[in-house]
Amino acid sequence: MFSNIMTALLLSMQSQLLYPFDTAPAQSRFFETVAYRGHDGLTLQAWRRLQDDPEAPLVVYFMGNGGSLALFEEALKLHLSEGHSVVAMGYRGGGGNPGEPSEEALKADALAFFDAIPGMTQGRASPRQVHLHGFSLGAGLGLHVAANRDVASVILESAPPKVCEVAEYQTRGKVPACERMTTDRWDNVALLDLIGEPVLALHGTEDLIVPFALGERFGRRVEASGGRFVSLPGAGHNNGLWSGGMGEIAAWIGSKGQ
Repeated sequence: MFSNIMTALLLSMQSQLLYPFDTAPAQSRFFETVAYRGHDGLTLQAWRRLQDDPEAPLVVYFMGNGGSLALFEEALKLHLSEGHSVVAMGYRGGGGNPGEPSEEALKADALAFFDAIPGMTQGRASPRQVHLHGFSLGAGLGLHVAANRDVASVILESAPPKVCEVAEYQTRGKVPACERMTTDRWDNVALLDLIGEPVLALHGTEDLIVPFALGERFGRRVEASGGRFVSLPGAGHNNGLWSGGMGEIAAWIGSKGQ
């Protein structure tokens, strides 16, 4: 009975649980706001800041399910401090953007966003320069783009193997989410099998949102596919970049430019 009740609750609140987006307009004095067209023609906002050096690596950032770039500004600044140019995707339904989020819509938007990057970056979008950085929910967007476009590499931070597995883990298996969720499953394992680009996965050992046990299992799949997995001792879900993660990312990007 408990399982049935919890499963019904999960399914009825699935959108609210997966996309608890901050809807206030995302504003920054540091990053420039630029517009792009979503897959259905909806006008959406992204952020950019380019280094003076046109040969600087370009990081394309996909945020987590806070849904507003304002929540991730400090993470983006870390990339700039490492000499990376940055373009970050704003999501429909968050950060002042119109529209309703879903896995299907966000993934279609991610391809439209990526295809608009040459115009946003003065042509700095050759595959050898572009690195996709997906955080948490955004990992699925990074993998989806890499499965459909050529890039230099993919960086996954605090990524779940599947979102439904997180729900099952958090309820200790009492909610069969992967059996009952027919949409918005965010199956990152399946996407990993479709890409040929090198992948770096980072996960904090004290992550309470996407538990380390899941992150480590997914990381081992990354290693089996030829990528690299790095555990971040003591790091939680949101602070991995400040716990050694950005150093790992900077070294990774630097190695891909050689």
